[in-house]
Amino acid sequence: MRYAAIDPDVLGCIVTGYGKGGTTLIKDLLVQTTDMVSRFEGGLLLSRSPADGIPQPHARNLLDSWQLGPDFLDRYSRCGTFEEGYRLLRESSAALPSREAPLLDKMPEYMVQLDDVMRRAPHTPVVCVVRDPLHVVVSWLQLGNSLFESIAWVRASSESLLATLGRRDRRLPLYIVNLTDMVRQPEPTLRNLQVWLGRWPRPIVAGARCGMPYAAGGRNDRPRGIETDRHDVSKRRTPEELAVIRREVLEAMPYAESLAAIPSGPATSLESGAVAAAA
Repeated sequence: MRYAAIDPDVLGCIVTGYGKGGTTLIKDLLVQTTDMVSRFEGGLLLSRSPADGIPQPHARNLLDSWQLGPDFLDRYSRCGTFEEGYRLLRESSAALPSREAPLLDKMPEYMVQLDDVMRRAPHTPVVCVVRDPLHVVVSWLQLGNSLFESIAWVRASSESLLATLGRRDRRLPLYIVNLTDMVRQPEPTLRNLQVWLGRWPRPIVAGARCGMPYAAGGRNDRPRGIETDRHDVSKRRTPEELAVIRREVLEAMPYAESLAAIPSGPATSLESGAVAAAA
C-alpha cells in the first residue's frame, strides 16, 4: 500500500521510543519550545488506514485527552488519508491552544512497528528516544510488570529500531535522542534537535512541567523530568537486584549496552559500525 506524504503544517513530527524511556519529556520540551501542539497519545498510525480505526485503549485516550466529540471516531474512519485524519483531529479538538499549529504525534508503541509507521507518514520527521534497556526494564518493573514481560517489550522495541536503522535508506527522516544526553546536557541536546526539525532554537522553560509534575523548589529550577536523580536506577533496586536484571537483559539482548551508547543525532550521521555493533 502506498501512502502520500502528510503536509508538515498539519503533522510537524512524530515522537516515539521506549515506554518509560523519556518520550513524554521530549514531547513536552518540543511543545514548549516550538510552534507544535500535542496532547496525550492517540495512535493514529498504529492502523493501516483511518478506515481500520484506532485500537483501544488509544481511541478512548484520544477522545478524553484531546476533548473530542463522541462522533469523532466514526468521522475519522471515513477519512481517505492520514492527512485528512490529522486535519480532522486538529479541527475537532477542544483541548488545543491553536487549530492552525502543526501537530506532534507522540506514541511509544510506534517504535515496535517503526518501519510501518514511517511508511504511513513518509517524509514526516520521526524522533526516537532511546535509553539504556536495563533502565527501561527497571522502570517497567516499577509498574508491576514481570521481568519476562518487561524484557519482551523492550526487546521488541529495540529490534524494531535496529532493523529500521540497518536496512532502510540512510536518508530516512529519523533522529535519535539518547536520554542520557538529554539528562546530562539538556540545552545543546534540545537545540540540536530543534535545528534538525527546522525550528528556531528556543531555550528550555525553567520550572515548567515537563515529563512529570514539577517539584517546586527543586535544586536546579529545571523541569523535573530532566533531573539526573529521576533516572538513577540504583535508587530503585539493590545492587544484587540490578545484577540479576542486567544478566537477564544481556542474555535476551546482547546488543543492549551498544544500543545504550548510540549517540543523539540524525540517523544519517550514525556510523555504520555503531549500528552494526548494536545489531
